[in-house]
Amino acid sequence: VFYNAPGVYEVSLTVTNQNGSNTITKADYISVGYAPAANFSYETTLNANETLIDFTDISENNPTSWEWTFDGGTPGNSSIQHPVEITYTIAGYYDISLLASNEFGSDSTTQTIFVDVLSEVSENKDDFWEVYPNPTSGIINLKLNKKTISSIIVYNSLGRLVKQYDSFQQESIIIDISDFEKGIYYLNIETEENTYVKQIILTR
Repeated sequence: VFYNAPGVYEVSLTVTNQNGSNTITKADYISVGYAPAANFSYETTLNANETLIDFTDISENNPTSWEWTFDGGTPGNSSIQHPVEITYTIAGYYDISLLASNEFGSDSTTQTIFVDVLSEVSENKDDFWEVYPNPTSGIINLKLNKKTISSIIVYNSLGRLVKQYDSFQQESIIIDISDFEKGIYYLNIETEENTYVKQIILTR
């Protein structure tokens, strides 16, 4: 028997002999549906020395149970639908797996994601850089000392790279983020010795 659409169906049986016939009907006797198609999305929050990731189940066909595995994360697994604040303290590529199930079956998916973890910046007077104004309406002045800078990367609050600079010959640099949405951004300054981070607030 083939059903064209998911749903709950009744079943009728009619039996016949030389003396006549009889029919029995059972309502809601057969449930027809599909196994889940596992899928998920995520959002990242960058903090100094740790990154928090919120995961959202977007699986199709109404799963009723979930098994998450977070390679390198804390905690390392979860059985709730939308786990939040999975914590990472070391940058790198990690496999995130989701097994979604319902009464009709199960499906799994794995995504390899890059997690960046920002180092905390020292705030003492010996810092090798100066950033102003902060908050800013879009133009950031970055003044460096004689340390060798390999790159400057701008991340948004979700941990996504939005701008990158790779070569520096001058001690003063102007960074323009005026075309971005207002909010919190992070300057990630990479030197030969370390990585430094400064939170920037973009206003309008």
